[in-house]
Amino acid sequence: MSDTVLSEPVYVPFLQWLVKGPLKQNLPQAARLWVWLHLLYGPASQRLVLPKTFSYADCRAALFTPVAPRR
Repeated sequence: MSDTVLSEPVYVPFLQWLVKGPLKQNLPQAARLWVWLHLLYGPASQRLVLPKTFSYADCRAALFTPVAPRR
């Protein structure tokens, strides 16, 4: 069995499901969510380097530099 969980290409019904509404109004959000899914669960060559079970802090550390401003 492949280690890839999310290998499906992007398609309209899936994007609509991600945003739970009309894609016409939510396309940027749908695209961001799809990218996040690929970074977390996509092909190993495209994934963030995270432990098998990760926390928000692990994800934040992988995405942002240590000097990134925090809100």
